[in-house]
Amino acid sequence: KGVVYCKSKPQCEAIAEELRCAHYHADVVDRGDQLQEWVERGGIIVATSALGTGVDFAGIVYILHVGMPWSMSDFAQASGRGGRGGEQFDVVVLVEHGEVEKAIEREKDEIDVLAIGQFLIGSRCRRELMSSYLDQRGVSCRDIEAAGCDRCGEGEEV
Repeated sequence: KGVVYCKSKPQCEAIAEELRCAHYHADVVDRGDQLQEWVERGGIIVATSALGTGVDFAGIVYILHVGMPWSMSDFAQASGRGGRGGEQFDVVVLVEHGEVEKAIEREKDEIDVLAIGQFLIGSRCRRELMSSYLDQRGVSCRDIEAAGCDRCGEGEEV
């Protein structure tokens, strides 16, 4: 199973239509049915952050974020839907060229934007950046025995 996260309801609906798959956001009347069908059949569901919390389904092995996530917390919540059954999973963030830099410049006083921006375009270990922000204690890939991020050379290049 895979989840494609979008930043807006119209974008969610448009991408779901292109992919010919279910979509999920706060205004979808039958979102429970859409979600249940996806759980049973697998494949891809396109969603907003409405699907970012409280979802605990095994088998989610692919997560795609379309656009820069709103914050590190939103990114972690949405990405944390993957691997709930112990599976390894991949997370990819698609951003337009210059999107992150523009957001950082526009919101230079917003710690959330700076944190996710550094996570996306910086050079430090992604696990360390995320844990520093979320837990106030930076733990790098080298500090634990787990699959490494792409920056530590143990994961796939993105």
